[in-house]
Amino acid sequence: MRTQKRRLRRDGGSRRRIAGAVMTGEELRELRTKAGLSQEELATRANYHPVHVMALERGRYRIGARAARALRRALEKEAQPVLA
Repeated sequence: MRTQKRRLRRDGGSRRRIAGAVMTGEELRELRTKAGLSQEELATRANYHPVHVMALERGRYRIGARAARALRRALEKEAQPVLA
């Protein structure tokens, strides 16, 4: 008898609400684009790795209260000038 491997859904992963999540990846992407930030800029401001922000937006990880708070603060921050 053949066994079938379960396939992970690659499309629309950020649309579903994960248990314990405060916001979805889709909501995070919408807030980031409204703020005019790239994923890398948001990651730098929130002290996250850019790949982690990408994974959050894709729905790979849940966005809990602590992460949502850090990301919202980062979205509200003004751009910090780089000192030479």
